[in-house]
Amino acid sequence: MSISGIELRSQRIARLIAHDVQVGELRPGDKLASEREMSERFEVSRVTVRRALLQLAEAGLVQSQAGRGTFVASGPVGEAPNELMSFSELGRSRGLEPSAVVLEQGCHPADLEESELFGVAPGARIFRLRRLRMLDGNPICIDTSTLPLARAQAIEETDFTHASLYAVLDAAGARPLRAASELQAVAADPADALHLGVLPYSPLLKTRAVHRDVDGDVMLDGVGLFRTDRYRFRATLERRG
Repeated sequence: MSISGIELRSQRIARLIAHDVQVGELRPGDKLASEREMSERFEVSRVTVRRALLQLAEAGLVQSQAGRGTFVASGPVGEAPNELMSFSELGRSRGLEPSAVVLEQGCHPADLEESELFGVAPGARIFRLRRLRMLDGNPICIDTSTLPLARAQAIEETDFTHASLYAVLDAAGARPLRAASELQAVAADPADALHLGVLPYSPLLKTRAVHRDVDGDVMLDGVGLFRTDRYRFRATLERRG
């Protein structure tokens, strides 16, 4: 079989699967048939099926999970406009299971910038948590959270592989009430790219959210580096006057 023949057959299979997704016969999170099963169904080689799945993955319609198979992609996630949600709450609201790999967790003395931001004395203990955040095992972002340890002593010993930082703060009576966010496009450095499964210097969406409590005091500084194909930022804007 010629290469062009394989490409034509793989494109046909990709179109048929894409059609099933578009009409709802395959829904986000559904597992596709195995390569062997599709090979028998379409009467083609597994090489042809593999090419079709690669085309669908490049288009963002499917995602392969090592050892589990290929699934219909859930599409980009994003907070509801004007609603402050934790990453865990965001994932579960869409039927996705959140998890994390803790890249850094510990305390350090507050520097002058942190002292001013949080309104604490220089040298006060500041907790820093850096995690690779995932939904259904797929990397979404690298999240770095910084806050005074006095806000919730329990965070120092918490296993944040599955725990929600917001939930720990809520339990300590330190609930974030609102956050001012900013975002910009940045290039992924090689180390972050490796964690997120993208090419070095690929575009990422960098967000920074400064959280305040009910008294208006800054309590948490959060910085996220999001894959642009798996996260959508949304906002509701109103015109004044």
